[in-house]
Amino acid sequence: MNPPFHKQFSTAGIRLLGSALVVPALLALPCLAQAAKAAPALKAAPALTPTTPATSTTSTPQGRIIQVGGNSQIRTIAEAAAMAQDGDTVVIAPGEYFGDVATWRQDRLTIRAGAGGRVKLIAAGSHAGGKGIWVIGGGRVTVEDIDFVGARVPDRNGAGIRFEKGHLVVKRCSFKDSENGILTAGDPGATLEIENSEFGNNGDGSGSTHNLYVGDIGMLKVTGSYFHHARQGHLLKSRARENRIFHNRLTDEVGGQASYELEFPNGGMAYVVGNIIEQSATTDNSTIISFGAEGYRSPLNAIYLASNTIVDDRPQGGIMLRVADGERQVYAVNNLLVGQGKLDGGQVKGWRDRLRDIAKAAYYQDSKLLWTKTGIEGRFINNFNVDWSAFALPVRYDYRLLPKSGLDGKFVLPEEVNGISLVPNGEYVHPAKWRMLDMKATVPGALQALAASGTGSK
Repeated sequence: MNPPFHKQFSTAGIRLLGSALVVPALLALPCLAQAAKAAPALKAAPALTPTTPATSTTSTPQGRIIQVGGNSQIRTIAEAAAMAQDGDTVVIAPGEYFGDVATWRQDRLTIRAGAGGRVKLIAAGSHAGGKGIWVIGGGRVTVEDIDFVGARVPDRNGAGIRFEKGHLVVKRCSFKDSENGILTAGDPGATLEIENSEFGNNGDGSGSTHNLYVGDIGMLKVTGSYFHHARQGHLLKSRARENRIFHNRLTDEVGGQASYELEFPNGGMAYVVGNIIEQSATTDNSTIISFGAEGYRSPLNAIYLASNTIVDDRPQGGIMLRVADGERQVYAVNNLLVGQGKLDGGQVKGWRDRLRDIAKAAYYQDSKLLWTKTGIEGRFINNFNVDWSAFALPVRYDYRLLPKSGLDGKFVLPEEVNGISLVPNGEYVHPAKWRMLDMKATVPGALQALAASGTGSK
């Protein structure tokens, strides 16, 4: 049986095409052989090699440098954390890293972003040990130029960094949209230092999670950092035995719903110097700074407030400072206050309010209605309640004093306490920086640089 016509046609076509190609090629072979003898020999082309990845580790006298991301063979931060040793430096290529969580247990370790950009760690539903994006619990660890975003865990207590023990130094980092920015354990030997960093929009909305939540550690130092818009929780809450809060901005701002701006629930030693502290008009908590509300645990408890600008944006009823009864000391000097509250617990009242109080006291025959008792025992020196008109542009959080404020030269020299100076040696610079002062302090409040005479608004 013969094949179909289209297959016969194809077979014949292939035979004709083969004949057309093969016959001329055979006739040309003698000519090609002669040409090959006359032509010079050609060198073989070098074999192609694949691009070699960047070296993953480099040894230095100070320790190894481990490269992560980019062209490195080490692709994940978790892999670098597993191989890092004491004394190493981990350099992460700039970019976004999704779900790349890690635990660090090393000593003398530095983790930083590489040149040319920032590192953004986005939790994306992942967490290390049910605690956060990173868990740090070794010796001395320094973290630089890294953004932590979106930490959430099943128990709703996740953190950008969960700090468990050791000495953690955080520089130029940000913590946003997490249940806690940084959350620490309660190791009395631990130290946490934060410099030039930002904490914003953290909290799960329950009021139990915060922008920064520090447990019962030995020391907390915060300098040049920006805290804002906590979700129902506090901008900064610390149970540390000693707290040094210098030259920061803690402002809840428009639409903010944070609770306390600054809380030390178990007292301890709190040195609060040169900060801009502002309570939003929309907060549910009337208190700005709280000390000892959950009971004093340390043998020494004292709060020192010096050269702060404290702003109450609530229409009424704001409390600048609340201090629990007990064995404690309070010393406040050179602070500027905006609002009706006073640091010593009283209220700034106009003549109409004073007349109303007198009438109530006379009617009820109760002298307590005269507001003669301040409520806080302590030393309150050279603190001024001022109006918005004293500042350059308070609606934009520019609290530089105007020359017309009449406060230039009103600074008084505070005493040194426990070897710590309460004279401001720097001031906050927005966003999330601070600078050393090149002048002596001359005005009360957080900012020494006066605004130009032509600036200012209601």
